[in-house]
Amino acid sequence: MRQGRPRRSHYRRRQSLFPAGFSLAVMGTILLLMAFMLGGSGVLASARKLFLFAGWQILGAGAALVFLHVLLSKRAASAQKEQRPQLNQSSAPSAGETDEDAPPGPRPSQWSAEVFAQIEWRRFEAVCEKLFVLKGFETRSKPFGPDDGVDIWLHSPATRLTVPVQCKHWKSTQVGIKEVREFLGVMAACHIKRGIYATTSRFSDKARQFARANGISALDGGRLLAMIQAQTPQQQQQLLDVALQGEYWKPTCASCGHKMARKKPATFFHGNANAAKANPSLLAKKTPLLRHESRHQAGGLPGRTVALICKARPA
Repeated sequence: MRQGRPRRSHYRRRQSLFPAGFSLAVMGTILLLMAFMLGGSGVLASARKLFLFAGWQILGAGAALVFLHVLLSKRAASAQKEQRPQLNQSSAPSAGETDEDAPPGPRPSQWSAEVFAQIEWRRFEAVCEKLFVLKGFETRSKPFGPDDGVDIWLHSPATRLTVPVQCKHWKSTQVGIKEVREFLGVMAACHIKRGIYATTSRFSDKARQFARANGISALDGGRLLAMIQAQTPQQQQQLLDVALQGEYWKPTCASCGHKMARKKPATFFHGNANAAKANPSLLAKKTPLLRHESRHQAGGLPGRTVALICKARPA
């Protein structure tokens, strides 16, 4: 903030030069016109000389202010052009950053925890649904839009049992008792006593105890991976094909089902350009929200968010 105030003050002073100079030029022109209209004898001759002198002086001062305004504006424009290459260079992705159009790593050839780490939430739900299909369940799900707290509905033709499934694609953050309690509320509203909660992460001890006491099967990433690896090689390949379908690493918009793109942050700079070259940390990145833009978890970690824009609805 302290660096931004002198810059804004200089800008206001430069902008005030033109109206001040224009006003003086108009005033000087009026005095000169009045001088030419006066006679040339007696008191009027003295007044005419005074008006001529004052008019030329004021007109000259006004012209000088207008010229100064034009000169400073050109210098400011040149300084901005010099800053732009530095700003663009600072906002360019570093060597460690990955391109959003490329997968985050080599395409997995077999099932491991790395598959869960690379796929996005919609592919994880599709894998869970396919896994239960292979186990003999009939499934029903909504690819996008409101799901009323249930991602997948399972129906067993043999037992006529209906089971809701909630999926959470988190990486390292544990699923807590709050999330499991919310799922229990959905089950109670549907008058169902059995449910499945699946996550790529882990459950806290309290969440696991609460789930066990309320008829909820808690499937963490390790149990899900063991269930997948217990399938036949052909079935494992089917599940892997489902997981790696399309752009499996790009998040899907939960509202419309289209893929989302990472929004590149705009770069704002306050201060001296030379100081920015010496200290790149002065360049601050700021990402304003746009219409139909979601805050998605970066890598599935709550608390780390990136701005993503749905490609289907340009802002």
